[in-house]
Amino acid sequence: MKWGTDMDFRTTLAAVALSGLILTGCTGTGEQSPSPDTPTGSTSATGTEAPSVEPTESSTPAVEPSPIAHGERETIPTLGAEEAGIASDVDLKECGLEAGAVSATGTVTNSADEARDVVVAVIWLGKDGSGSSLSVKVFQEAGVPAGESRDFTLETEIPADASRCVLNARSAPAGALG
Repeated sequence: MKWGTDMDFRTTLAAVALSGLILTGCTGTGEQSPSPDTPTGSTSATGTEAPSVEPTESSTPAVEPSPIAHGERETIPTLGAEEAGIASDVDLKECGLEAGAVSATGTVTNSADEARDVVVAVIWLGKDGSGSSLSVKVFQEAGVPAGESRDFTLETEIPADASRCVLNARSAPAGALG
């Protein structure tokens, strides 16, 4: 941009100076209030000694553990970049919801045109509404041929009644499970 006249330059300079004054006015009297980053007995930007700041508890709340007890939680394996959801290929026939020993039974079918590794996780959710799992059990099988099905039964114990069972079902080309 080329400055056309000294007037353009003076107008821009005045606007910048005015903006600086407005911003300075927004900060109050020029004194800084103590912050958690200001060390005790330090000097503020105005040259006055900053008041001592006593350590306080963090204002960030600690992560609270789940309010409900849980049973076994198996890790759901990842299948890599080529994994695909297959919930529609799973027929969950039974999933117990009452506290104590429960089981989930069903069938998973490889609907792909190639052999696939399959993973079906059943997650028992608590009734507290938090989405916390009471238990997670996993069925996995490598190299299920195209069009074939596998039955599964997963057993666990849950410490409280569950609200429902949720599936996490995926597959990937054979060899993904390693």
